[in-house]
Amino acid sequence: MLTTQTLNALTSLIDSAIEQVEQLCRILEKEQQALLSEDQTALEQLVEQKFLTSQSLDLIEMQRQNIMNSEGLDTDNESMPSFLLSNQTNTNFRPLIKSWESLMALLKESANQNQLNGILLEKQHQHVQRALKILFEQSSSPDIYDADGATSQPKYTRSVGVV
Repeated sequence: MLTTQTLNALTSLIDSAIEQVEQLCRILEKEQQALLSEDQTALEQLVEQKFLTSQSLDLIEMQRQNIMNSEGLDTDNESMPSFLLSNQTNTNFRPLIKSWESLMALLKESANQNQLNGILLEKQHQHVQRALKILFEQSSSPDIYDADGATSQPKYTRSVGVV
C-alpha cells in the first residue's frame, strides 16, 4: 500500500506532466498556424520548444517510474490503469486517478494535433517537390532527398521558360 506521501508525490508528478502536455498542445496549435502561414522562422522556434517540452515530459516519466519501482510496482504505462483501477475505492487515490485520466486525455489530444500537423507538413513537402520538378526540368540537378532520406534523380517533363 502506498503512503499518503507517495500518493501525493505521484499526483504532483502527474499534475506536472499535465502542465507540460498542455504547453505541448499550445505549441502544436502554434505549429499548425505556422505551417498554414508557411512561417519558417516560427517553425524553427517551435521545434526547439517541442524538444524542450518533450525532455521535461521524459524527466517526469522517469521520476514516476522511479517512485513506482521503489514501491515494487510495475513502471510501464499499461500497468498504471490497472493499478489505479484496483485502488479506485480508496478515497486517497481519487486525486491521482483524476490526474491520470486528465493526462491520458491530453496526451491523446496532443497526438491527434501532432498527426494533423504531420499531414500539413507532408502536403507542403509534396507542394515543394512539385515545384522543384517544374523548376529543375531534366537537367543535371543535384539529387533530391525524399522524406525517408533517399535520393532520386527526378524526371521532369515541363519547363518554366526558355532563355
